[in-house]
Amino acid sequence: MSGLGIALPDWPVEPLGSVLVSPEDLTYGIVQPGPAVAGGIPIVRVSNVQDGRIDTADPLFVDPAVEAAYSRSRLTGGELLITLVGTAGEVAIAPGSLTGWNTARAIGVARIRPQIGAQWVALCLRSREAKARIASRLNTTVQPTLNLKDLREVPIPLPPDLVRRGIAATLGALDDKIDSNRRVITTARQLARQHYLAGLADATVLGVVAESSTFLNRQRVPLSAKQRSEMPGTVPYYGATGVFGHVAEPIFDQVLVLVGEDGSVVNPDGSPVVQYIWGPSWVNNHAHVLVGRQISTELLMVALEDTDVRPIVTGAVQAKISMSNLKAHQIRLPAAHQLERVESALASLFAVVRARTDEIGTLTSLRDILLPELLSGRIRVPEAREAFAESG
Repeated sequence: MSGLGIALPDWPVEPLGSVLVSPEDLTYGIVQPGPAVAGGIPIVRVSNVQDGRIDTADPLFVDPAVEAAYSRSRLTGGELLITLVGTAGEVAIAPGSLTGWNTARAIGVARIRPQIGAQWVALCLRSREAKARIASRLNTTVQPTLNLKDLREVPIPLPPDLVRRGIAATLGALDDKIDSNRRVITTARQLARQHYLAGLADATVLGVVAESSTFLNRQRVPLSAKQRSEMPGTVPYYGATGVFGHVAEPIFDQVLVLVGEDGSVVNPDGSPVVQYIWGPSWVNNHAHVLVGRQISTELLMVALEDTDVRPIVTGAVQAKISMSNLKAHQIRLPAAHQLERVESALASLFAVVRARTDEIGTLTSLRDILLPELLSGRIRVPEAREAFAESG
């Protein structure tokens, strides 16, 4: 058994630095990418590495002359990327076809070209043992930072090539299904917005948030990190921008819209930070909790996403959207004769969003359970594929 704790006795283990195509194939990207420019070269940043994939929805474009100075780190597709700053240790593989993204990277993301396949190394770096090792070596003086020397020393188990391919293909099929669901969710959300805007095109009714929603803020309960640690569970604990942990019991169990109250409350386009959630949940006092009144919660959410809340944001040090300001804020709604059609379309589309999101959760849990078992050899590929088939 290796020091990493995941390899069988007959599986050799080598440090990551020993399985590279060449020593230069673990490198930093651009140190100073320069100011953003329109129509320049896109740069992959830490924020683009999300959930095991490269999110190209929010690219940074820089002067082509800057990229030319870092041509050694240009992406051509298929490279393994790992974040080094902030959310250090997140990995993703650059898509094989990077239309418009064949470029160098910004600081905070390293490029890895292993000789044994990027997908295998990505799986090894996602294992809880590797994550624990990386976490133990982070410099947290200012923000979590991983240096290349420590990264080169992360052990990588090396089972026979056929075994590696089988494991990578099996878990890759799970990742492909997860990505497919994400694309369906994105499309459903886009269609929902189109139906909403089409309803406004005929006639628009202006109203205030208070008339179309019920605030459930009084039911919120903030918990400290210590309190959450004393009540471990699987119920998501929501804050202004997402899940900040899990607890044992819910205080809500319904479809809700959360609107950031303080901290990160507004997106770059001026729209509020909004979350659409369902099922058992716990919400702290950094997010307003709303349900639709006279309109569906889904229509309320889409209407909120369409509005600009910058005029109601207060706070010199920390941005805040007070409940009184949010209640008085105007939103656009379809006229009465369009309302039923829009509501019906949104109901169907968000049913798809919920179903596909729940399936992503199931598949992600299955993947995370199978990963250490496959890497250790306790489960073989045929058994894993059977479990995948049973998951639906």
